[in-house]
Amino acid sequence: MKGENSMSTMQKDTNSTPKVISELPSDYFLTYRQVVGSRLHTHTFFELEFYLNDSGVVTLNNDTYAIKRNGICISVPTDYHKLTSHNDEIIKIWNLSFTSNVLDKELQNKLLYYSQSNVYYLSDKDAEKVKTLINLIEQEQAEKQKNDNFAELCISSIITLVLRYRKDTPKEQKQSLALKVVQYVLEHFKENITLDIVAKEV
Repeated sequence: MKGENSMSTMQKDTNSTPKVISELPSDYFLTYRQVVGSRLHTHTFFELEFYLNDSGVVTLNNDTYAIKRNGICISVPTDYHKLTSHNDEIIKIWNLSFTSNVLDKELQNKLLYYSQSNVYYLSDKDAEKVKTLINLIEQEQAEKQKNDNFAELCISSIITLVLRYRKDTPKEQKQSLALKVVQYVLEHFKENITLDIVAKEV
């Protein structure tokens, strides 16, 4: 995989006020990053981080997980997220951001209404599959292919593969009214949404 070779060094931020990131240049956006940390933030879109080395921890809401090679963290629009490296070591990441338009409702629901944090550690074999799919997405993005949904299918394939690592059953998945509201707003935020409209939908 080629990726971007430039290093983006983001210093650790002790400010507790989370930054809200709300714009993407398209329905999906893939970048290769090398960072030493990131401040607490949230997005109005989904984000998948695929870690390429062992360095630091990822904080997702109130939980902290080790950053390991072949680890994946998926944050949804209701999550708060932060990276912290050990001793300012570089964290190497493939970062894949995408809107709700990319995934079908079933995959969205599996991510949004899960009772645990979406952090997974893949086997070497499955990590190679993810790298192949990321490489294909990178090529599609570079060629600005927009006439079909090939890249979107690659993203859905990555999510489907990662979700095999869950140990829950459908009964353990939670679906809250608040998350239903969030999902509706994400899909219709460009429209004239009123409280009555949202209430009727959910």
